[in-house]
Amino acid sequence: MELTVNTPLIITGAKYGRVIEHSINYIPGSSIRGSILTLLKFMNSKLVDEEISTPKMIFHPAYPISQDGNQSYPSDPLTFKCKICGEIVQLPVKSPEDLRIPTKYGENHICMFKNIGGSLIYCRNGKLKSLNLKHAFIEAVGINKMLRSSETGLLYSYVALAPGVVFRGLVIDPIDRLEQMIKDVGLSMNSLKLKIGRRVSAGLGRVEAKIAEDKNYIDRRIKQLSSTNGTLCLLAKSPVFNLDYDEKDIFPTVKSIGSLPVKYVFKTGIVEVSGYSIKSNTPKVMIKGLNIGSLIVPDARNICVEDLVKLELHGVGPFSTAGLNIVEVVKR
Repeated sequence: MELTVNTPLIITGAKYGRVIEHSINYIPGSSIRGSILTLLKFMNSKLVDEEISTPKMIFHPAYPISQDGNQSYPSDPLTFKCKICGEIVQLPVKSPEDLRIPTKYGENHICMFKNIGGSLIYCRNGKLKSLNLKHAFIEAVGINKMLRSSETGLLYSYVALAPGVVFRGLVIDPIDRLEQMIKDVGLSMNSLKLKIGRRVSAGLGRVEAKIAEDKNYIDRRIKQLSSTNGTLCLLAKSPVFNLDYDEKDIFPTVKSIGSLPVKYVFKTGIVEVSGYSIKSNTPKVMIKGLNIGSLIVPDARNICVEDLVKLELHGVGPFSTAGLNIVEVVKR
């Protein structure tokens, strides 16, 4: 799936007073899923209710592409950037005890490196580059819906992602439901007009989506990963929550993720999710997980590339249909 931002886009978690900021560098799978299903629902699709009640499709997060067409992805915690020259290096995967922060780039080039785990990078001509997205600043007056007039002194500031950015992501549709739903309402897979994020009623978040089928994805990925050197790892493309860990010392002692035995985990950060029960007037249990860019090194003695690619497609946990627990197989 390819998503082109046509009007300023705002996807955010926290809201700080009257300043609303686009706070993430990707479009979550849950946002893409909700936007498409909402469109189909408004178009009176007879098939969309089945997907809502029994979800089968998995929407991966969509990450932006660079101006020269290279796909970006979140950097892992073993990624460092020089503060002086901007060179980016990635350390080979070792045990946490054996890791050392680099001091040189090449033979005689002394650098001052900082960790950039979790930020967006892409590869161009064999070199890693940082991807910095452009933002637009918008100010708007609040409107009283009852009086249908502006509120005195109520001014909101928006920091939105600028139009023109192109995102790419995967949609896994195991029973070919999506194409059937789209054609059922007379729409085209090559041009879907979606509304994503905050303030879509004010014209923000207009996104054009193009969806194309890729029948050879699994074979191509297996061939690609089998022909490169390095350690097979899983890169978190979304927050990953399906963890089996020691409660006293959570991330250094992760035993497994789903059914996958784990050797090492290098984290970019911790994500915490919880809720509140209105019925019982009590907070719900908090779930802790790995943030995007975290690197999961499986115990690969009994794991083949094909099995890891299947995990890449379907996720490593039960929340994959909600856009969570999505990983990408990488060689590091």
